[in-house]
Amino acid sequence: MHLGGLDNGPLSATLIVPNTARWTRIRKAWGESEFVISAVEPTGSFALCLSDMPVRIELSDQTGGVIPLQPDGPPYGYSTGCESSSLRFRAALGDEFTLKVTKTGIRSVPAADLIVVRNWLYTKDKLVGLDLDHDVESLVTWLSIVGLLLVLSGVGVFTRNHVRHHRGD
Repeated sequence: MHLGGLDNGPLSATLIVPNTARWTRIRKAWGESEFVISAVEPTGSFALCLSDMPVRIELSDQTGGVIPLQPDGPPYGYSTGCESSSLRFRAALGDEFTLKVTKTGIRSVPAADLIVVRNWLYTKDKLVGLDLDHDVESLVTWLSIVGLLLVLSGVGVFTRNHVRHHRGD
């Protein structure tokens, strides 16, 4: 959602938390996640300070109930210049929400895109763990191949010596 459109009135979007087999497997492996709402600059790498922006962000469920949003840092992979650049909330698979953004005051809203992303606690550690698992799996595969070749060579040498030994009798 591009925030530049706020000069023409409030913006809203419907969000649905995926309820697929893939997301179920991810949640089973990584646990529950939070969702993070951030305003990111056009380059997409820096999270702006939502608390300093002239906007009000509301999240409501299908029944119109307000979902609590907690100020916090940016999602994994984004830099920021403030402590509370983003808003976090929790949701279950299949939940549907309405996100509404309203301009407050007369100041202009900076050029930014509002994003909503999943964010797991210790994301970096989990990604490094996956990479290490891949490296270890690769190493084990190669060592297994080398070990199998050594065993086959040993069997060949043993068989050859055994045949020679019996021919000599």
